[in-house]
This record gives sequence, C-alpha cells and structure tokens, in this order.
Amino acid sequence: MRIFRNPGSFAVFMAAMAFALAVEAGSTTALLPSGASHAWWAQLQPRIAGQEYNVAQQDARTLPHPARGLATEADWTTDGEGVNDFYGFSLATAGDVNGDGYSDVIVGALGYSSDAGRVYVYYGSASGLSLLSGWTAESGQSGARMGCSVSTAGDVNGDGYSDIIVGAYNYDRGETNEGRVFVWLGSAAGLGENGTPANADWTAESNQAASCFGYSVSTAGDINGDGYSDIIAGAYRYSAGQLREGAAFVWLGSAAGLGENGTPANADWIGQADQDDAHLGVAVSTAGDVNGDGYSDIIAGADSYDGGFADEGAALVWLGQNPASATAAPRSTRTGWPPVIRQTRISAARCPRRAMSMATATPTCLSERVLTTSWEAMKGAHSHGSVPPRAWVWTAPRPMPTGERRVTATWRSSARPWGQRAT
Repeated sequence: MRIFRNPGSFAVFMAAMAFALAVEAGSTTALLPSGASHAWWAQLQPRIAGQEYNVAQQDARTLPHPARGLATEADWTTDGEGVNDFYGFSLATAGDVNGDGYSDVIVGALGYSSDAGRVYVYYGSASGLSLLSGWTAESGQSGARMGCSVSTAGDVNGDGYSDIIVGAYNYDRGETNEGRVFVWLGSAAGLGENGTPANADWTAESNQAASCFGYSVSTAGDINGDGYSDIIAGAYRYSAGQLREGAAFVWLGSAAGLGENGTPANADWIGQADQDDAHLGVAVSTAGDVNGDGYSDIIAGADSYDGGFADEGAALVWLGQNPASATAAPRSTRTGWPPVIRQTRISAARCPRRAMSMATATPTCLSERVLTTSWEAMKGAHSHGSVPPRAWVWTAPRPMPTGERRVTATWRSSARPWGQRAT
C-alpha cells in the first residue's frame, strides 16, 4: 500500500473531528469543512471512529484534503521483479499509444537482469491501469541500463498514436558505454511485439565512448510548428570542444518519422555547454510553449556548470521558431558563429562579479531574423554588488551582463537553421 502524505491536512483533521463530535452530539446544523463533500466524509468517518489517527502524533497528515483532488492512498501500484531491479527509477506518461482514448504509462527498471534494464508499458482503460504490463522492452545487453530514462515521444510521425522513447546510457555499439536511444511507434495494436534493440522503429547513438548518451530523453514537443512531435536526448559526458561538457540533441519528426537512425552528425540541432565537466544534458525535457508563440520550447540541465560558484549548475531554455523565418545562409557566411539560439539561462546563484571583456564575450550579430539582435536582461537587472539577481533571461546576443558565461547551441548542418529538418 502506498500512502501520499499531505503535511497540510492537520487542520482538516481538526475540522473533521469538530464535525464528528457535533454529529455525535445530535447536531443537525453542523457544517462540513470548507470544500468537503459527503463522499469525503463517508471516507473519513470510519477512520476517525477506528482511531486510526492520533491527534497527539499529528498522524492526521495522511488524511485526505477535500479540496485537493487526490486520495491519500495510491489508486494503483506496481513493483519490480527482483533484487536490485530499481524499478521506477524512471517513469512517465506514454501518451495514448494504442489510440483507445486512455493514457498509458511507462516505467523503467534499469537494474533488471544484471543491469541490462527493462521498461514496462501499462495500458489505460475505463477501469484505470492494468496490474500487468501490456508491453515490455529489454536491451539484451548486460550493463546497458535500459530504462534509465523513459518518456512519451509525442507523435513523431503524425499518425494519431503516441510513441515512446527510452534511453540506455551504457549501451555498447561500436564504442564502450556510448549509450543508445530507442523509439517505438504506437498503433491501433499498441507498440507491437515486446521491444528489443532489433525491432525498435528508430535508434540513435553517440559514437563516443562513455558519453552517457540517453541518460535523459523526452519529447521536445513541436518546436518548428510542422505538426509533428520532435525528440530530445541528453549525453551529459559528451565531449566536443570541451571534455565532458555534455550535449543535448534534437531530432525533428515528419510524416516519415525521425528519419535515418540518429548520430551526432545528423542531429537537427545540438546544444553544448562550452565548459569542461558542465554535464549539459543530465536532464532534458520539453518546456511547453513558454512565450505563447505557438512553438514548443526545450529545457536542459547542466548540473555541474560553473558560474559564480563551482558546480552551481544551470538550467537553459531554447525557444522554438518557424524555420521559414530563419535564413539558410551557409555556415561560413554567418557572422558571430556559433549562434546562441534564443537562449534563456536561469541561475540560482548571484551573477559573478569578475570582469569579462564585452568585446569578446559574445558574437557581434546574427543572420537576419534568425534571432533577435540584442541581449535583453528581462529579469534581475541590477548593478553588480547590489542585491543579487535570481534569474537572467536573454533572447539574443549583444554584450551580456558582466562576468556571465555563455552556453552555446550549435547547428550541425552548414545550411540548416533552427527548426529545419535535415535532408
């Protein structure tokens, strides 16, 4: 049995006790606590009568709160199959993979079978989730740790069925522990036969040993507004210009799905940390549409990024946009390469006070309409040495606040702007 505890429910318990005492005394005018229903009282009454909760110990924290919509006991639970399965290490909605109108869920157990890993999908129904999985997938490789990350992929091919994405960050395929990502497509029959690396509908790998590719995966939403969901995967120990700086990779959906199996060379977009051991990509996700322009945005974490403090970490948001508004000028003709793609950096610490040359801190400008053309400190504008800011929001390069480091996002094609699919 799983109990969801609610620290704010003690006041509810006291109100319920007052109501119970009034009813016991024969009151016909006693009122239920604010927001409560008679069904809520029917659930609560036998527990009070049975003295399941002790006022002195404030065990009433486990009581239901009538206005918050969730019961105290889990409506559905499942468990792993063996010792050190680490079942539940990752979990998410799977979307509706079989199109029956009910959402499904996906759970990862990266320790299953000597860390080979396994993932489980449970189908929703009118009666809720089944206790038995409707579909599973295994890596078939000891130590691969499939299920370290799981997510819905959205609908990457626009067929009306949700798809799923799974990471196995220690998977070997050419390079040791390079990591691999798997996508299986939904259909009227669900996800088909139980998953294996051989029957995945699409896979991607980093082609770099020990990069931990697939440690994080997620749908990216629809970042270019073409009606197809896109995906994002993180490799937090990936080395490009800097050692173990980390990277986040995006591949765009289409009527044909995600295209050829993925590699860094054919990713539609890559974000890099530009700092040794920053670990960008330790977490990735869609950010929804944070500015309401109709395009999904993405967010990535770099938990060891050094700003004002060692390993303070950073969270970064890149905004989606219509590729029709971006130029496809060859890379060699673009000024200020590489671009910072409409980046938002959020830091929990104060803006560092050390000086940085404004002339060399950022690119000069970018191609017309690819980005806006000025840094915009929308939050935390201040003089360094006064109250430290909580966040900086920037939308394009011009001299950034003194001392701030830049985390860059890089296109991988010489002629492909943000939001345009690789060909």
